[in-house]
Amino acid sequence: MWVHGLAALGMWAALAWGFRGLVSQHKRFGQVHASALAAAVALILQATASTLECVHLAVYCADGLGFRWRHGRLPLDFASDLVACLSEAVVMVLVVAVGCGWTLLDGSARRLAPVWATSAVVVPLQLGLELVSRRYEDDFSTFHDHDHWPGKVHVVLRVFSAAALAWGASQARHRSLGFGGGDSLGGTEAGAGSSALLSRFAVLGAVWLLSFPIVVLGVTPWLPATRQHLCVTAATLLCQGVALAAMLTLFLGVGTAGQSFVRASTIGGMGDLSELVQPRGGAPAAGHSTVAAVTTVLRRKVNVD
Repeated sequence: MWVHGLAALGMWAALAWGFRGLVSQHKRFGQVHASALAAAVALILQATASTLECVHLAVYCADGLGFRWRHGRLPLDFASDLVACLSEAVVMVLVVAVGCGWTLLDGSARRLAPVWATSAVVVPLQLGLELVSRRYEDDFSTFHDHDHWPGKVHVVLRVFSAAALAWGASQARHRSLGFGGGDSLGGTEAGAGSSALLSRFAVLGAVWLLSFPIVVLGVTPWLPATRQHLCVTAATLLCQGVALAAMLTLFLGVGTAGQSFVRASTIGGMGDLSELVQPRGGAPAAGHSTVAAVTTVLRRKVNVD
């Protein structure tokens, strides 16, 4: 119970900070980056899942029943698993798509292909595994139970997703550097920056994707059966929560890596609306008139579109 409680508190705190970042990004560019919005949605879903599971376990500890249909109560345990499943589906699609170059500055509509392809595979599989795993349910969360075959398939799905991320990021890095033909993600300097950014993002995505398989395959076999569920839950929530919060930070343009992402992404080509703000003290500085700033922003938007 305390694991889910602490995880929920941490994620809701991260969301409070993230909401301010989303508002700031909207004020700066006139819109919110799609990746940042998807990461925020995934974090909301995961925080909600941990909250629901915490409430269910708290009641279970008090009366031995918890929130289950069989006891005439709302099935918060099932709702927690389902919401967590949706959160993970969003993150898996996001990680693979961005790793393949989605939203980076080449303006190519074909970058949507990784989004649709990954969604078509991941979302049905995630929901199917969640529903099938209910056949093996007990009084606790079962979606990450690695003892039954749906849990084992979930491990395999994570590993295959990490492999797809590695392959897609490698291809996108080659495009960013102008190798292998096709459109480049930028010039020589910009392409090198995009390549380094993709490498860092691939590592971050791999942490999120592989945390569950590594814990299940490399850690739990050394633990007594009574401690395995706690280990899987705590380690997975910690690694996935930190990695997801780091992704949100990156997409919001916080820090050096975040600023590099904004410059390399489509939202960076929209133009900075802060250019329209006049300095304190009266008239705009020379060469930075309002008309010129508006023209710059519109020209950048047209180039991206």
